[in-house]
Amino acid sequence: MIRELLGIHAGEDQLYWVGLKRGLKPGPGGWKPAAPAPGLDAAGSLPDGSPAGLRSFLERIHPSGGRRLYLVLPRRYFFIRNLELPSLPPEDALAAVENSLKISVHLPVNEIYYDVQLCRLADGRTHGLLVYAVRREIDIWLDILHATGCRNRLAGLGPPALFVGAWLARRRRPLPLAVVSTRAGERELTVVARCGTCFSAAADDLDDDGVRRLVARRYPDVGEHLFTLGAEGGFPPLPSASPVLPPWLPAVDENPAVAAVAPTLTRLEPVCLDGRPPRLRLHRPLPWLLLIAVLAALAAVGLSRRATTREAVVAVAVERLQAENHKLERELEPLEERRKLARHAAALLGDVDAFMRRRPRLFTVLEDVAGRLPEDAWFMSVTLRKNVLTMDGQAPEALAVLDAVRRSAHVRQARLHGTVSKIGADRERFRIIVDLPEEMPAVGAAAVSLPAGAESEAVSGAAVKEAE
Repeated sequence: MIRELLGIHAGEDQLYWVGLKRGLKPGPGGWKPAAPAPGLDAAGSLPDGSPAGLRSFLERIHPSGGRRLYLVLPRRYFFIRNLELPSLPPEDALAAVENSLKISVHLPVNEIYYDVQLCRLADGRTHGLLVYAVRREIDIWLDILHATGCRNRLAGLGPPALFVGAWLARRRRPLPLAVVSTRAGERELTVVARCGTCFSAAADDLDDDGVRRLVARRYPDVGEHLFTLGAEGGFPPLPSASPVLPPWLPAVDENPAVAAVAPTLTRLEPVCLDGRPPRLRLHRPLPWLLLIAVLAALAAVGLSRRATTREAVVAVAVERLQAENHKLERELEPLEERRKLARHAAALLGDVDAFMRRRPRLFTVLEDVAGRLPEDAWFMSVTLRKNVLTMDGQAPEALAVLDAVRRSAHVRQARLHGTVSKIGADRERFRIIVDLPEEMPAVGAAAVSLPAGAESEAVSGAAVKEAE
């Protein structure tokens, strides 16, 4: 993990540096100033920018595995070819540039270090910057890095224009824009878009009008956004803006090393001419999809474990509630039996009460009918159901008994039911259905009194049944 950044601008009269250290806050604003060595400030300069001055500076710095080093050298060390490419994927565009190296560079390929920066413009064009340098000239600086233990920490090495482009791309100003910079007697034109530097060329042989025509012809979207970076120039100075970079950083014209760390802070891939193949910062969705899938799987596992734990807790609670329920049921069983007995007793009491309410009426009817029966007539059973009295009896003549029953004031209607059967030579068996009125009429004593024996026989022989 990158924990520290060290940007160096060397190769001139002075050596500039900027040191950064990662803080807790994410993004470019999360970097804090960090002195690269004891006795040095986080940003500053030394009066010797030669290879010897760089060696002396790096020997004071303790190597760190989490530090990344970015070295910017003067423009005179490098050659830049601006290539117009068709609309291709980045990998294909890089392959096209590498396949055309022999015709794009003026030196043998085995004698140069090179790198490629691709920039897709807003109009759909792909612009390529082929940057190369003489191998033996860059090896002087690489040998110093190797001797001081910083060779493996090198993450960027190239001309100022490509690093300044990354610095300008993240400042809050309209893009694209063009800047003309003059340093160490060299005049350079740089066009910057959202993707960083998309054009860089020496402008020593161009006057201000020539620069305007060149920019208008190749990048008409720049318009009037043509400025001067530095103290000299015939164009308006670059206006100040709120950078996305840490606000405590000095301006790039005050300390050129600020541009060295800009690509990393702005998530752009810096050029690095150290013999390694060119690299492209590509947006590859597969790693992100894998990360999302892993996070989703972890979340699913966590939710599953939580649900399992929750289910176990609920199961324990259910078992406890079931045990309490069974205990309460056992305690309620005697009470339930008592409740059933109480309900049964209440029903019996209701039946007895209903029977007692009907008993005087039934005995009144039977007493009046018995007083009217002929001799030798008696009833074997009497049943009362819904004001209907059913009487099964025997007598010498069934019709005489029916006529006697009809004469009772307590009878609304009486009729024979079924057939009359003979019993022996002088008796008949019959059934009489008597409809009783809803209300019992008030009557006096019976007008006809039977002999004591007959009345006793009639009454005592009647079997009374009441069914509701």
